[in-house]
Amino acid sequence: MATATADQVRKECQSNVLPLRHGTTSAAQQPDESDDSSDAESSLATSAAPIPRVKIPGHRIEAPGSVQAIVIDDDVLFAGVQGGSIVAWSLETYQRLATVPAHKESVLGLALSDDRSLLFSTGADSVVNVWSTQTLQRLYSLYSHFEIGDVFCIVHSTKKQILLWGAQNSSLQWQRLSTDASIKSPTATLSPGARKHRFFDSLGPGGSVNVISDEDGTTGLLNNLGGRALTIPSRNYLPYAHKSYVYSMLLIKGLFTHDREEEVLVSGAGDGTIKLWSLDSLGTEGLVLIHKFKNSGSNVLSLAYRGSFLFAGLSDGVANVYNLASNQLVQRLQIGHGDISQILVSTDSILCGTSQGLVKVRVYFKFCKCLNLLLSRDTTTISHRPNPSKQQMERSWQWV
Repeated sequence: MATATADQVRKECQSNVLPLRHGTTSAAQQPDESDDSSDAESSLATSAAPIPRVKIPGHRIEAPGSVQAIVIDDDVLFAGVQGGSIVAWSLETYQRLATVPAHKESVLGLALSDDRSLLFSTGADSVVNVWSTQTLQRLYSLYSHFEIGDVFCIVHSTKKQILLWGAQNSSLQWQRLSTDASIKSPTATLSPGARKHRFFDSLGPGGSVNVISDEDGTTGLLNNLGGRALTIPSRNYLPYAHKSYVYSMLLIKGLFTHDREEEVLVSGAGDGTIKLWSLDSLGTEGLVLIHKFKNSGSNVLSLAYRGSFLFAGLSDGVANVYNLASNQLVQRLQIGHGDISQILVSTDSILCGTSQGLVKVRVYFKFCKCLNLLLSRDTTTISHRPNPSKQQMERSWQWV
């Protein structure tokens, strides 16, 4: 009787797995003979038919440089590119709407506020900018007192009206967006690009000064973008939050039964750790560590969250799945194809973007009536083109 019940539950769960839907019925489907990954790690693995390789037609946009970050508004796509610009395209006409010189160096991170009214950008120039999504006018330009290096990731808490970001020097910083006119803007000497570095700005042979000219006029354009320049107070700075670069961050809700709206910050770094932080005492104690996961020998490059499960993309082609209700690692998904630089979770799928230009898709479901385990099986691999070059992968991309 127990066996029959388990088989019945298994069939019921399998019926909830939705197949991939293609934009056209003429899409070519070939058996994927190169993907021989299996679910041997899962004690309740399911058998599946041969997995097809699917070509999905999509629209292609040529970006003016290597695309480092993208975010999607309701009808606009924003991309941060290597030269320091933010480019906006219409999702209705696929026409370029605007190009803004946002940073002196590459744009590394983009994020949107919950109401889609604000766009946040970070870059290799150690600066965090806040933009209006309606006009692409700069509203704020945030600087740090410290030399923090590249700023890789940023999140925004609508509830607390606070920005939080992670940087190359393993630090975390935060700032409340305020309209208080009493806050004084810093002088130009406090901006990272104008500071004197003891080594790089030291005198050359014979005591000569090394003057770097602004050949393309980028500095002048950036200074004319407007907005308030704010220097982050030193109390809003957590040094050594990790032991390496902070690559990824996200805000999650629903972890605590006493307050489902309470937000928790999750950060992932090059030291292989994922840390959960409380925001309740930002004004007094700063960020308070709640829990951490360790991944020895791997960099945590991307994070995603759904339900009570945290998904982490690592540098060794593995995606880890954590149950935050029990603070346990529940599964390691062997994705392969290089580093997992991006990871997204939809209703029934996990999409992993890898450093080799592939998007790996896994369909998963909860076997909640049995052991509440995550089961998964490979479904498809999407490739932009056969053997794409590195430049082609960086300069153009497509979506479905």
